Amino acid sequence: MNPQLPTVTVDGTATSITVRCAGDIDLATVGDLNTAVDHALTAAPATLVIDLSDVRFPGSCGLATLARTDEHCRANENRLVVVLPPDNAAYRALQITGLLDVLDVVDTVPHRRQHNPV
Repeated sequence: MNPQLPTVTVDGTATSITVRCAGDIDLATVGDLNTAVDHALTAAPATLVIDLSDVRFPGSCGLATLARTDEHCRANENRLVVVLPPDNAAYRALQITGLLDVLDVVDTVPHRRQHNPV
């Protein structure tokens, strides 16, 4: 597997969808992320989680995807959560661009609530 190519996976429930991306996001690869995010948004989840924990380089196009997705979620009263640990190099890109102050960024993927029947 080429380490430069991103992998994008999607999973979720009726109320929360998680898009996980790994690798580098640049002009040649951002289409996969955009497609996954757009597909997730058509389901209109209450919460969209974009997990960038394994992204090494977000590129300006990856950052633009986050900004666009945030605008869409706010306009439609959905919640966007970006998973990105502070020790990840991509975290610095969010700091520099000011997106860290705008986006809801967390260190780890939020846990799903477990339903325990009585």
